[in-house]
Amino acid sequence: MHELLEPYKQYDAKLREIFAQEPDHPATANHQISTVPVFAGHEQEVKIRARNLLSETDEEKEQYIMPLKNTARKPTGSPAIVQSFKEFQTNFNLFCESSLVDMDWSNVLAAGSSVVTSLLPVPEQYNERAEEGFDKLTSGWLGARIDLVIHCAVMSKQNENTPRLLEYLIRRVPSSLNARSSDGYTPLHLAYSLLYRLPAAKQLIEAGADQTCRDYKGNNLLHALLCGIRNDPRVKPQGLRRMLSLLDPRLRESLATERSSADPGSTTPLARWMYLFNDSDHSSYHGRYGRRHHLTHAQYNNSNDAERADVLALLLSFSADAGNSELEMLNGEGDTPLHVAVRYSLPNFAKLISQKKPALLFRENAVGRTPIEIAQDSFLSAERFANPPSLPHPRNSSNAITARAPESFVHNELKDVKSDREKVYAVCTEVRQEMWGNNANDVGPKRKLVSLFEANEIAKRLASKKSGRDHVQKTESKQAGQERQEEEGSAKDEVEAWYGTGY
Repeated sequence: MHELLEPYKQYDAKLREIFAQEPDHPATANHQISTVPVFAGHEQEVKIRARNLLSETDEEKEQYIMPLKNTARKPTGSPAIVQSFKEFQTNFNLFCESSLVDMDWSNVLAAGSSVVTSLLPVPEQYNERAEEGFDKLTSGWLGARIDLVIHCAVMSKQNENTPRLLEYLIRRVPSSLNARSSDGYTPLHLAYSLLYRLPAAKQLIEAGADQTCRDYKGNNLLHALLCGIRNDPRVKPQGLRRMLSLLDPRLRESLATERSSADPGSTTPLARWMYLFNDSDHSSYHGRYGRRHHLTHAQYNNSNDAERADVLALLLSFSADAGNSELEMLNGEGDTPLHVAVRYSLPNFAKLISQKKPALLFRENAVGRTPIEIAQDSFLSAERFANPPSLPHPRNSSNAITARAPESFVHNELKDVKSDREKVYAVCTEVRQEMWGNNANDVGPKRKLVSLFEANEIAKRLASKKSGRDHVQKTESKQAGQERQEEEGSAKDEVEAWYGTGY
């Protein structure tokens, strides 16, 4: 018998070698090669011979690993094999509880009994070493934080297969659709934070992802879109409009006015965004030029003012139906967005906001100052009363013609020589003139005073932040700080570890 089978064994070994090493070989096109349909055309002749428990000896009973109940045992004479491959697939899905329902059957070969045997539970006496096997090594890993699987799909590099992957994961792990990471981020948070995940965001929303989700600091989807989850403010409008169009129009007012506890505290998405890019510009300015540089912060800050103004116009258009009420809200420092635009000398911002809500020119901040007063004082102190005036004069400057900026060759009459402070003040006075004429002080809107409640809230918030910092600085030892960092590090999850790495 062995000699008769030897040629077939060699043939089978060669086929296996081709299948493993030459996937494009013509022989592999036939998925049933080297298989013999033993019962083809005779399926009905293969019958079951059931066990007779009454006549079996104890020794015969020991040959069976799992005895069936009488109700589960098929009667003698019933078909032993299925009549079609489709019926086998149906039975297989029932056995594995549809966990492999999406398996590709184009290259699967298994005898029916071997499939069934591998799925049957093994009695305890035959399972002594089961815990030492493959399942022990993989079960914990496969089940660990499975709710973050859609998060990982959103963060991964996007390609043509990503929609299919997301569709599969949403269907197979629906609990992950609105699951939160250790910082409270849902997959939709990440899609909006990464900005260019438009197809993923659309797919998640169509699957029913919660658009009102907020992380543990209170940041909503609009916070994530404008600032990212790593405090990376968007300075260009590209991509923002399409992401905003996906959001439910009924949520626009709440998304625009919900506050976050992130610095500087109690910030709407607009206020948080303005705080971040002004803060980052201030840091970049000092890091690049140093303290002795005479270029004003305002002049350095506004190199991207036009593009940022396009972003602001887009945001104001998004919340226009809700009345742009976020423009009237104070941030954690006690300022409205118009106060911030004036304070940081952003003329395009000041123009857009004051044209939307001119009355904000007379709205007091937490310390009782209006934007038009701040604009006037800033302009006069810096442009009229400075002695001597501050002139831009970068270090390492050169008089060589090759070192001159291109705009320096344009005739002075064609250049806009106004400073940003002067432009902001001009915007404020022009809007006041357009709305109320020369008698603005008499017929203009009444000064809107800051309420006692607003002032107290801002004072409490600032005091608690300062006392908290002082307490930490005075009481924490170096060892305690290291222990805290280790504890925080151990709490990191895949989102915290992999976000932005392009893994």
